[in-house]
Amino acid sequence: MRKTYRNDQYGFELTYPAGWKVSDYPTNRKLYGFNIIFETSPKVYEGITINTKTSLSVQLYVRHLKQNIIRSVTDITVGWEKGKKVVTNQDGAIFIFVRHGDAVYQFQTNGDMLTKGVIDSFRFTK
Repeated sequence: MRKTYRNDQYGFELTYPAGWKVSDYPTNRKLYGFNIIFETSPKVYEGITINTKTSLSVQLYVRHLKQNIIRSVTDITVGWEKGKKVVTNQDGAIFIFVRHGDAVYQFQTNGDMLTKGVIDSFRFTK
């Protein structure tokens, strides 16, 4: 069983496992406009941060990560946008960066958003 999360303000939707808890909220920082947090199991969290009105490229987001934590960087497509998937050597953390319009979408996962179909279901609606 799956649920759908839709955000008309930022123009996207995705599906996620029905057992996950979802919370979303705007941020008060200049670059970060919005966060979505998934509690995939008790006290285990994954999320999406939408960095609004940024001129930084996806490549610069990758370079801002500490280089000693990066295990691999590969291309990935989310929605119809090309981005970068960064696998780290820190507790299996994976970052995905995708630019859409004036925003960079930053996915942070320990793998569940990939293996449970959340990334594959992500679609831009505008």
